[in-house]
Amino acid sequence: APDRWPDAPRERWPEGVVMPGFCDAHVHALSSAVALLAASLREAATLEEVRAGVDAAARAQTGAMVRLSGYDESRDPRGRTLTREELDRLVPDRPLVVLRVDLHSCWVNTRALERLALPPELAGVEEDISGHLRGAAYYAAGQRMRGWITREERIAGLEELGRFVAARGVTSLHGLEGAPSPDDPERRDACELLPALPVRTRLYLQCFDVTAVAKRGLKQIGGCLLLDG
Repeated sequence: APDRWPDAPRERWPEGVVMPGFCDAHVHALSSAVALLAASLREAATLEEVRAGVDAAARAQTGAMVRLSGYDESRDPRGRTLTREELDRLVPDRPLVVLRVDLHSCWVNTRALERLALPPELAGVEEDISGHLRGAAYYAAGQRMRGWITREERIAGLEELGRFVAARGVTSLHGLEGAPSPDDPERRDACELLPALPVRTRLYLQCFDVTAVAKRGLKQIGGCLLLDG
């Protein structure tokens, strides 16, 4: 519209297409950041490939625990899934956490279960040897596992997340972060670290305390719904 903005700078891109940036309206930025630092199973389809990925990660990661992300059990053509028994064989000496691709459930070995110390009656703790944590068990485990992640790891993960989303044309995101507990470390870090991302961010604290959210100057509050996905 040269008549409306006659003094606006102009550039010619004869071989390109200019598009508006994408807005990711539902992302768990801190969880995604940590997942990006973990070994990835996104390319693994068969159970054999998943096992090989877990074994390689255990050899490469020399810390106190082993973390992987991106596991999707529905990709195995024979419908097989990981079990706690085989995770124990692959990593017998350290806690092992395998995050599902949607970040809403995970598989763990016995060492991780022992460290989590979840009540056996908690909904979502599998009764068999699967080691699969779902629903309430996963969220309870998630709150405890947040304490296993250092602030330095969150900062490094967010730097990687910033590069990841910017490379895909995302220019703004809505981050659903933290847990209802007022002393949740992820809630504190989300308020302090998300504004540093190289995209526009809007923070939603996943809690029920409207007063606490308002004191932080936020105009929105929210979390996952069962309809998500």
